[in-house]
Amino acid sequence: MNKNKILLLVLLLLALIWGGLQLEEVFFPSPGLEVHFMDVGQGDAILLVSPEGRSLLVDGGEFHMGDDVLAYLDELNIEELDIIVATHPHSDHIGGLIRVMEELPVGQVYDSGRMHTTQTMLSYLETIENKDIHFQVVSQGYSFQLGEEVKISVLSPWDDLLQEEINAASIVLLVKYRDFTMLLTGDATALVEEGLLERGELEPLHILKVAHHGSRTSTTEFFLSATRPDIAIISAGVGNRYGHPHEIVLERLKEYGVKIFRTDWHGSIVIWTDGYDIEVFLEKAEELYEQ
Repeated sequence: MNKNKILLLVLLLLALIWGGLQLEEVFFPSPGLEVHFMDVGQGDAILLVSPEGRSLLVDGGEFHMGDDVLAYLDELNIEELDIIVATHPHSDHIGGLIRVMEELPVGQVYDSGRMHTTQTMLSYLETIENKDIHFQVVSQGYSFQLGEEVKISVLSPWDDLLQEEINAASIVLLVKYRDFTMLLTGDATALVEEGLLERGELEPLHILKVAHHGSRTSTTEFFLSATRPDIAIISAGVGNRYGHPHEIVLERLKEYGVKIFRTDWHGSIVIWTDGYDIEVFLEKAEELYEQ
């Protein structure tokens, strides 16, 4: 994909799911990879659907957002999930997964292996056991397919990071589909970004899911210089008490000419690509950009 000739069609999803337009009415030009950044407030929930209909859910927001995630999946007529990835055990990432696993068949759960002594973590593990879901700890070097052409590589964590604070142990995923590249970062910190650069894992991106809801603890200058994303997605809650996304991160992204979309402003955000062109559908705005 020529990064200088990407056409970004940014279209309005009128009251997506929680209003008039139903997701099944959204028109995608042809079969392709769909990436749904769900608006779950202060948390992450990202759904990938391959051209063949294989499904991957990365995180699920807080526990109380689980029913909203289920409603979103229902609108897409997704009755089971092939894979769940829990990037790390904070409640704003794994809480909603509990409700999802209680209600839908799930083929596989990938986990970082980082433990956390909370009731949410205990409930998450108990649900996996009770539902007899295959559970696997993954780390740097592991890769898997979502359908025939979507390759997903685990870039992090490596062993040393499991001894660091929980955010640093986040699973980081590099998604490739034909010429399209996307990085999903969980709450990875600057320490992780530096390690990825040193290990030669970073490359130019079309889509960056900004780490830790836009916190100043991530998205460093050297990281952006290495990845130079076209589009940044920030998942954050309206008026959250952490002040996410932090202004310094927004300024860095703007300095690199990155187009920013935020769930606290735009609601749920849907990326569609055939591996060459990219279209961006927004819940709460209507714009057209060419890049």
